Amino acid sequence: MTLRVRRTAPDEVEHSMSVLPTATLSYFKQQLSLVCGVPVEAMRLIFRGHILADRGPSGDALTLASHGLEDGHVIHLVTRAVGTGAWRAKATPMRWRAVFLSLLE
Repeated sequence: MTLRVRRTAPDEVEHSMSVLPTATLSYFKQQLSLVCGVPVEAMRLIFRGHILADRGPSGDALTLASHGLEDGHVIHLVTRAVGTGAWRAKATPMRWRAVFLSLLE
């Protein structure tokens, strides 16, 4: 399947990646890191308004299919500064509102 990853800040960039539905989210993040240059620990992937978790409640690695991802879906990539809880993008409340509303589309 082919997934589109849209990075919303600091500038909007979109990447298309081919991956198997059975691939784990951790593996997908590693591959995405090679493509976009964002460290895995700084990535937050959002799909349908929810942050995608690498592991389930039982500690098992989650696959892309287990998150409901299918061919052609768009995942939003938001980055954080590594080692802090601060977001990199300098955003006003209206900017964040626009970003999160776009994620719900």
